[in-house]
Amino acid sequence: MVQQRLFLFITTLFLLTIINGVIYYNEKVLETGTPLLLELAPYDPRALLQGDYMRLNYKLAVQLQRDYPSATLQKYQKIIITLDEQGVAQFVDFYQANQTLSIGQHILDYTLKKKRIVFATDSFFFQEGHAKHYEQAHYGELRVTSSGKSILIGLRDKNAMLINIKE
Repeated sequence: MVQQRLFLFITTLFLLTIINGVIYYNEKVLETGTPLLLELAPYDPRALLQGDYMRLNYKLAVQLQRDYPSATLQKYQKIIITLDEQGVAQFVDFYQANQTLSIGQHILDYTLKKKRIVFATDSFFFQEGHAKHYEQAHYGELRVTSSGKSILIGLRDKNAMLINIKE
């Protein structure tokens, strides 16, 4: 009985440590990451089982998939981007390990999910009934670390204004 309680305590402590580590990492990305915008491509705004959400696709991902063979996309999984005057990410090249970046360049990781390029995440969930507000989304706003890891923090309209629902 004592061994079971000790095992349960250690397992719980281990899980809480991992969860808090992930939260701490994400908070650091939000605090210190470089903000950037990715222009959205067409998306699907609903899921029957999950509630209201927007399936995200980015024009940059569509461009890369159109212009480069899948072997290239699988090999690198990191790109170099620059930001235009509005903060919108522009593709420069694929990133190679230990490559030196020029001033104003950033690394952005991507994953291949069912042969589709995904930056940060491919879903944005929102409260049921708010779909009409998010239909005007034109950009995904991300924070990206110097190593290329990114987190989606919100959606912006065509004027790059944050879509924020207040009730």
